[in-house]
Amino acid sequence: MLVTYAGFIIGTAACGFANSYYFLLFSRIVAGIFGGIIGGQILSIIGDLFVYERRGAAMGAVMSAFAIASSVGVTFSLYLVDIFKDDWHVPFLLVAGIALALLPLCLTYLPAVKGHLNNNHAEKKLKQLQATVTDRQTGLALLFRA
Repeated sequence: MLVTYAGFIIGTAACGFANSYYFLLFSRIVAGIFGGIIGGQILSIIGDLFVYERRGAAMGAVMSAFAIASSVGVTFSLYLVDIFKDDWHVPFLLVAGIALALLPLCLTYLPAVKGHLNNNHAEKKLKQLQATVTDRQTGLALLFRA
């Protein structure tokens, strides 16, 4: 996760330094790819670290934080652009700066999640996935969702 987090920081900082449309587009793609992967990784980490009874609350808190960050982030970014005389680079640089400042905390406090590397754990998860997909109602729900 820390590698993808670093990729997100680099992509977002590149957006802040972009001087052409194509460089901005490429930088947004890079930041989006890494940011999208981070979202899935966070939910996977929650699945590994939280007991079943608390997992829903943890995922709900994270998903709520994503939604709040999206709505408040866009509004605050527009406010920053207005303050800095239409300099749209500022919000990207601020986000990259905050993310860079949080990187040492991530390095210090994020636990190493290596339980999924155990072969027995992988076999158990594969059996759970197989049971989920072969269940008629769940399989149909997943099919229609896809």
